[in-house]
Amino acid sequence: MRLFVLSLLAPPLLALPLLAACQEKTQGDAVRQAYDNKAAQIDRQAEQQPTKTARDIYHDQADAYREEGKDREKGLEGRSPSSGPTPPSGQPAPQ
Repeated sequence: MRLFVLSLLAPPLLALPLLAACQEKTQGDAVRQAYDNKAAQIDRQAEQQPTKTARDIYHDQADAYREEGKDREKGLEGRSPSSGPTPPSGQPAPQ
């Protein structure tokens, strides 16, 4: 009976170190987290703005920080960056 219980517990216990290795933070993760934190700070500042236009500008800036963070993370991990943030409405895309 003991052997049966041990055989049931052994596979999950062996998998725990593998799960821990999957959760390790890379340099790219740290950089992206820093950009996401800054974007969240800008989003909080946006809510303090008196006009909708000002709030939209702040939210657009926060979105740009998030996109830059994603691109830097990809660059550090050797992947190709995204096409970049979408320009605000009414403005042409950069050539």
